[in-house]
Amino acid sequence: MFKNSSIRRKLIAGIILGGMIPSLIGSIYIVDSSRNWMYKNNLDNNKIMLEQMAVYVDGVILKNMEGIVGAVSQEERLMTASGSIKKYTEFSPQILSQEPSQKEKEIYDLFKNITENNENITFISFGTSDGGYVEYPQFNPKESYDPRSRDWYKNALEKEGVSISEPYLTKVSGEIVVSVDKRVINEGKTVGVISLTINIEKFISSLKMTKYGKTGYVSILSSEGVFINSPANPDWLMKQSSEVLPQVYGEYRSVDGDFYESEFKGESGTSTKVISTYESPYSGWKYISVIDKSEVMDEVTRWVSFLIITITSIILITVFIIIFLSGYITKPILKISKMINKMSSFDFEDYENRSLEEYNIRKDEIGEISRAMSGMQKNFTELKNNIYDMDLQIKNIDISESGLNKLTMSKENPFSRVADSVNDLLGRVNKYVEKIKTQNEHIHFLAHNDIMTKLPNRIRFNEKLQEVINSGAKGGVILIDIDDFKGINDSMGHMYGDKVISTVAQRLTEISDKLTFVSRFGGDEFLILYEYKDDIHDLVSYILNIFVAMEKEFEIEQNKIKIEISVGVSVFPKDSSDVDELMMYADIAMYTVKNSGKNNYAFFNIPMAQNLKRNMEIKKILSEAIESEAFKILYQPQVELKTGEIVGFEALVRLKNHNISPGEFIPVAEENGTIIPIGRLVTRMAIEQMKTWSDRGLEPKPVAINFSAVQIHDIGYKSYLMSLLKENEIDPQMITIEITEGIFLEHKDTTIYLLKELRSHGIKIAIDDFGTGFSSLSYLTTLPIDCIKFDRMLSMKFLEVEDISVIKSLISLSHGLDLKVVAEGIEDLKQVEKLKDGNCDTIQGYYFSKPLEAKDAEAIYNHKYEV
Repeated sequence: MFKNSSIRRKLIAGIILGGMIPSLIGSIYIVDSSRNWMYKNNLDNNKIMLEQMAVYVDGVILKNMEGIVGAVSQEERLMTASGSIKKYTEFSPQILSQEPSQKEKEIYDLFKNITENNENITFISFGTSDGGYVEYPQFNPKESYDPRSRDWYKNALEKEGVSISEPYLTKVSGEIVVSVDKRVINEGKTVGVISLTINIEKFISSLKMTKYGKTGYVSILSSEGVFINSPANPDWLMKQSSEVLPQVYGEYRSVDGDFYESEFKGESGTSTKVISTYESPYSGWKYISVIDKSEVMDEVTRWVSFLIITITSIILITVFIIIFLSGYITKPILKISKMINKMSSFDFEDYENRSLEEYNIRKDEIGEISRAMSGMQKNFTELKNNIYDMDLQIKNIDISESGLNKLTMSKENPFSRVADSVNDLLGRVNKYVEKIKTQNEHIHFLAHNDIMTKLPNRIRFNEKLQEVINSGAKGGVILIDIDDFKGINDSMGHMYGDKVISTVAQRLTEISDKLTFVSRFGGDEFLILYEYKDDIHDLVSYILNIFVAMEKEFEIEQNKIKIEISVGVSVFPKDSSDVDELMMYADIAMYTVKNSGKNNYAFFNIPMAQNLKRNMEIKKILSEAIESEAFKILYQPQVELKTGEIVGFEALVRLKNHNISPGEFIPVAEENGTIIPIGRLVTRMAIEQMKTWSDRGLEPKPVAINFSAVQIHDIGYKSYLMSLLKENEIDPQMITIEITEGIFLEHKDTTIYLLKELRSHGIKIAIDDFGTGFSSLSYLTTLPIDCIKFDRMLSMKFLEVEDISVIKSLISLSHGLDLKVVAEGIEDLKQVEKLKDGNCDTIQGYYFSKPLEAKDAEAIYNHKYEV
């Protein structure tokens, strides 16, 4: 191999083999040793961090609390408190109203002062050996409470010094806490136990400020192996490490003060983690740090990279020196070879400016080469001129034009065949460019238009709207939504639904003019930009034209279909000049129409936004109330007119913590579907209350439960109801399900099927608010019901007149259909007398009683009214 190499290469190879290879081997050894040292040093620093964290928690928190509880246990006020503190061992409401003793007030004030001056303390309590108990914040029990039976009291008695409990979750707030407890001794006798409860989450939150790289975190286990801090996995809190760690890290190794590597099984795959542990000798808590091995190695890699760059630089400098020396030795040969290389690459300029005369006169091999090169000069000069002409022609070709300029060269030119090949290539390029132009135009169309309807899309609409606003014009943004489009898709199929959208788009386009810009917003919604000159009434007229266009039936696939729309309108610059705000305002107006019966239009106004905000607030309240079961049930008695006896109750839902009427929150719940879990909650609470009354020896009485039209979609409701009745041993005949008339208009077949199923089990069905909707006694004959409830407005309408023949006829016809009649909202004696005269079965209203809490309803359960 070296026989055919140049002198220069042999010289360079000899120096490299003799000196550079040993240097390279030594460099590799240094890099590897540095990498291992840096890796271990990084993890040693991590051990120090864990130890410092443990010292902080033990010293600043636990030992500090131990000092406080020790000092408080020496307080004379606690040592002499026996007999002067209220006891709750036998609870009664009168105990809460008793005035505490002076001694108890002093202890309470002491606890208050300590708590307010130490943010880590959640509350302080003191239980005496005779059962007395005082706590800050103020203790308000709802049942008997004996501190001597509590674990914190017992644990403190078993230890001479301070007792620190295992972390646990409080029942009230759900916080993670630790109690620090100590006996209070007076004259050698235990008089009680003082307990400080510390909120672990508060002081651990300060530890979260400690950064451990980008991927690292520190978890803390209690002495029993329970997670009390898990920043990377919050769902591990208060779980045993043996439950969760093996699933992620494999077998957990308790190697105090040391580290090991483990494979981490995460959502994105398996990665190598470095795990270090430290166990506090004081509390026994374990501090576990976890970090990606790749991050630990980053710093090592940077140091190694620095070494590699340094060594590489040295090698490069050395190579440069070698090349410089070799070039100096072989300069004459390289000069000629360089000129030959220039000629071979058609670099004539450099060649023509150089003279070879100094080498031509030589008699050696270099002279021969120089003279041969001089002989080739004329041939290369001619070739260069031909190449220059061809280069000019190529540069004059413009592929952006539709025409093609071809290279024209004489047949004698040795590059004529190359010209033909170039012309063929340019022809293909030109065709490809034309194809790209066409595709770009199509892509531009797709980016600004809807594929299905060919209308401009939202992006193009936004651009157009901004242009019109910038021009200072007036106009309106019209948002159109097809009513009940989901029903069309569900019943006729999505392909049919697409044709409906295309047909609606066509009608909107047909009534458009130069003042309108019709676009598809997405789904079943369209956006129209309408410009008007002076009068907004032009905008109103155009909107009315839209409704006129929609009144005509659509014929699609030989099916005639009626399309109704809800329209929301915002006006610029009156409402806003911001594109996003105008779109939002039109959307708010449109949903106002949706919630008000649909098939109409509305202009945006401020109250709409306020109503939307109010609805959002109610939705949040309902969501929180469902989560915490913050509902209560009121019971309004139903009184039989013949006897004056209470023959049943209607269960009415209310919010516990908010003064919001059902008339306001029930429609919101129906709108967002939360009425389904609320309905189940009301059903359970009502049936459990019936069970409570039964257990107390009260005769069973029917309870009516309201059922919303939305609950028809709760396909498991019947099974849920029957399960509750069986579990609480309630006769199904004691339950009445109240529905409104409107439910049959929207879901007639589904509703009738469900009601028949319920009646087959003995459950009664009542039509609620009869007289407010499409009231008709004729259609009642086809429905599986047992009772109708006259709405308050219906009763008022026919009971205000002297002639009550109409109400009598309604009651008589209902009885003829074997239906019971209940009159709601009855408030005065005259109404009662007229209904009694009309043979009404039952009355419900404020004349007898408002809706009552369960305990108040129980108090009048067997009351008999004068009627």
